[in-house]
Amino acid sequence: MWKGSLAILDQGLIAGTNFLLNILLARWLAPEQYGVYALAFAGFLFLAALYDALLLEPMAVLGPVAYQNRRREYLGVLLGIQGGLGVAVLVVLGTTAALGRVYSLELARALAGLAVAAPCILLFWLARGACYLDLAPGTAVRGALLYATAVLGGLWGVYRSGRLSPLSAFLLMGGGSLVVALFLLARCRPSVKSATDRTEWAGVWKRHWAWGRWELGASVVSSITQNISYVLAGAFLGMAEVGGLKALMNLVLPVNHTTMALRRLAQPYVSGVSGEQGYPAARGWVRKIGWLFAAGGLVYFAAISGWREPVLRLLYGGNFTEHVGLVPWVALCVAISSSAYGFMVGLRAVQRPASILLVHGVEAVVLVGVGLPATWLYGLPGMIGAGVVSSLSRLVMSAMEFRRVGHE
Repeated sequence: MWKGSLAILDQGLIAGTNFLLNILLARWLAPEQYGVYALAFAGFLFLAALYDALLLEPMAVLGPVAYQNRRREYLGVLLGIQGGLGVAVLVVLGTTAALGRVYSLELARALAGLAVAAPCILLFWLARGACYLDLAPGTAVRGALLYATAVLGGLWGVYRSGRLSPLSAFLLMGGGSLVVALFLLARCRPSVKSATDRTEWAGVWKRHWAWGRWELGASVVSSITQNISYVLAGAFLGMAEVGGLKALMNLVLPVNHTTMALRRLAQPYVSGVSGEQGYPAARGWVRKIGWLFAAGGLVYFAAISGWREPVLRLLYGGNFTEHVGLVPWVALCVAISSSAYGFMVGLRAVQRPASILLVHGVEAVVLVGVGLPATWLYGLPGMIGAGVVSSLSRLVMSAMEFRRVGHE
């Protein structure tokens, strides 16, 4: 229970820091600049989804089992793979920044900063995962405190100096991530020799690919679903509306992080129940979890809808008040999506990764199919409406797929 509490504290510190970072950038940057930041970061999240599926998710599953007695060597190999992936991300974002000068000089500068910061951020994620591989969430908490201090303190200093921009924000995130990653890795002590052993690389990569290929597909489609709205807004509506969309989506971050933390706690237990007692026992827990998430989503919907005007003023000052009427619809999206989490936990528990990919695929098709014409015709309200429809498709498809497993 103590280690579990530390894990939740770690997640809360990181999530809270990133939430405050987004809110402060929304307050201090011009709407167009914040739109540039949001669009660039959406591109990073797509690449990060690939990284998570192939490196971090398999590490959490394979590390404690297949490499239980060789964790330092295993971590060293992952650092070597991380180096290769980091260079690839740097090249992709750097090339995109060079090409992006044709569209927007501000966007090109932001992408250049992100190209430098992204490998450092990914290294930080790996170092955090290594702490849990060693069952040391206390170390992760110390790293989270250091990250919060470095990033938020640095942000305040840059703002006071008058140099705040999407470029400086990304460089600040990268610098803070690198410092904390080195701090955490010094305590996990990975094997440097293993980081250069190509034979070890091949064996670890083969295991990671075998486990993570389905997760890769689901992560790619899910990432597209989460970030395609920023692309559509940038293409049809302009950077100011991208900033408005990001400001609205910031309101759902606390709910998303809470459901993610609860899912991480519930998933191992439901998976164990499914393995020992079968589908009927897992189904009972899936219902309980589903109702819990649905109730939380409805409470959030009622609270944020009733207090939408003071919440927007509190978070953003006088910015983005023209979008106050869209807040209840964004909250409805979250309430519906939260209701689907129980079924998604159940599908993972009964080991149906293909079904998870199908759910995310249908959701993405619905979002693009409805969102493209709706954004063109109605602007940002049409896009939010498409999000409600796609969230509903996730709930229906996940429920149908989990029920189908019970009839096999």
